[in-house]
Amino acid sequence: MNKDMRSFVTYNFSGSSAIAASAPINSKNAKVALVTIHFSANPGIADLTITLNSSLGANYDTILAKQAMSGVVDFVWPLSGNEYILNNGDSIDIAFSNPGAATYGIAVTIEAL
Repeated sequence: MNKDMRSFVTYNFSGSSAIAASAPINSKNAKVALVTIHFSANPGIADLTITLNSSLGANYDTILAKQAMSGVVDFVWPLSGNEYILNNGDSIDIAFSNPGAATYGIAVTIEAL
C-alpha cells in the first residue's frame, strides 16, 4: 500500500468500571498502530492484558502485553519496533478489573495493510 494512502481506524472506549474492550479487525490484513490508555487516578493493583483474539480459534489467542497497573495512569503499546500482523475477524481485546474504579479512556488504532 502506498504510504501516502495508508488507512487507519481508531476505536475508543471509556468508563470507570472493569474493562472488557474489543477492537475488531475488519480488513484482510492489518496491524496495531497504537494503543493508549489513560486513567484519571491510580487504577489499583491488578494486571491489564492486551490479547490477540484470533479468528482461527482459542488455540491461537495470544497475550500480546501484560502490565501491572498499580500506580500507572498512562500506558502506551506497542513499543517501537513491535509489529503484529492481524487478519480479518481477529480482534484486539483489552481486559482490566479496574479495582480502583478510576475513569479511563482507551484508544486502539488499527492500520489496514
